[in-house]
Amino acid sequence: MTRTTTIAMAMAMMTTTKFYLCLLLVLSSWVEAQTETRNQTEPTHNLRRHDDVMMPMKKPRIINGKEVLVPRYPYFSLMYGRSLCGGVLIGPRLVLSAAHCEDASTQFRIGAFENPNDGEKVNIRSTIVHPDYDVSRFDNDIIIFQLETDVNLPYIQLGSDYVRDGSYTVIGFGDTDKGQDLVLSSTLQEVELEYVDSDKCDDGHGDRDEVKEDMLCAAGKNKDSCIGDSGGPLIKKGANSYDDTLVGLVSWGRGCAEDGVPGVYSRISYFYDWIVETVCDNYADDAPSYMSCGLNPSFFVFTNKPTEAPSKQERITSSPTKLPTASTPTQMLTRPLLPISPVSTLPDTIANNTMFPIDLRKDIEFVAWTPTVELQDCQGDCDTDDDCRGDFLCFKRNGEAETYEVPGCKSPELIANSVDVCINPTARI
Repeated sequence: MTRTTTIAMAMAMMTTTKFYLCLLLVLSSWVEAQTETRNQTEPTHNLRRHDDVMMPMKKPRIINGKEVLVPRYPYFSLMYGRSLCGGVLIGPRLVLSAAHCEDASTQFRIGAFENPNDGEKVNIRSTIVHPDYDVSRFDNDIIIFQLETDVNLPYIQLGSDYVRDGSYTVIGFGDTDKGQDLVLSSTLQEVELEYVDSDKCDDGHGDRDEVKEDMLCAAGKNKDSCIGDSGGPLIKKGANSYDDTLVGLVSWGRGCAEDGVPGVYSRISYFYDWIVETVCDNYADDAPSYMSCGLNPSFFVFTNKPTEAPSKQERITSSPTKLPTASTPTQMLTRPLLPISPVSTLPDTIANNTMFPIDLRKDIEFVAWTPTVELQDCQGDCDTDDDCRGDFLCFKRNGEAETYEVPGCKSPELIANSVDVCINPTARI
């Protein structure tokens, strides 16, 4: 082989190598460009988008909870209308929830878990709020809903034993971001929490004597129920849904998953007698069998001067009213329902044998866990956000002509119920 031939072959190899290097660079740039484009076009799912609740979200998580992948909690009940709240089926036609959720919607979605429109839709017929409910302090924060029709799904049994310790699970569609933005989950979430002694819980809330005997507390490291989870169940899990026991209802708290500040729940064992007596007196035909209405008169305590019965109000389903606002010094905020996560060990700041660092605890704004979010205005028909003026967003109703309820619309009955509507994502009442 001549020197000239050798040089020619070497140059040819160099040319081929340069070609493949250039091709590799071009392919690398193309992949990077596609990734950047995809990241720019995928929805960011911030809390301002109410339509995100109607569509699947990527890897939704509820303050470090986990997604419920199977219908494990058929008794879970969702109110998704003027605001977002949870509830729990305790009989074929009876749902228990937080009293401050009374006007969240005119219907329930029983067994919802894949999305907020999942489950069996049932209208509300009547309600009974606890007669001693205090809207300003969330004392006796409990309500009984009677449904218009029976629900053919398993219901949960009430826990009558006083809870003093243990691990419990809370579920809901509420806020998944403990930051300023409200990020609703598109799927049911669950998280496991640990019981917190009432005295330590009250210390965590500033030693203000706010945690009463009708309440119980639970917390986990960076885990919590949050805005929108109000009224949802805190349960003691059994081998399956039939063995689960209801021990609490999401009621109130300060912030979400704040270190050393547990969430507060209505204690079911405290209200057990009231629930059974109220159901037997007003909804005996709808009572679950274990309540034995009319079969055990010695269960009730009779006095010469009976307590005034709570008023039973028929629901007005055509025009839901505003949620009650608490007369507290701080502004009441609201958010969506709760999710749950794997079992956790209690951090030192929450353990019952540890004092809360009150002096170091930052001042946290009081938060009521149901959305009082009411949007100021609606602009009308839209297909995408680009069809809306200013910061308004297109609220997707997916063409389902089944409800007039649009978050915050002043006169939703004037809007065709199959039309997607531009709504203001930032207004608060």
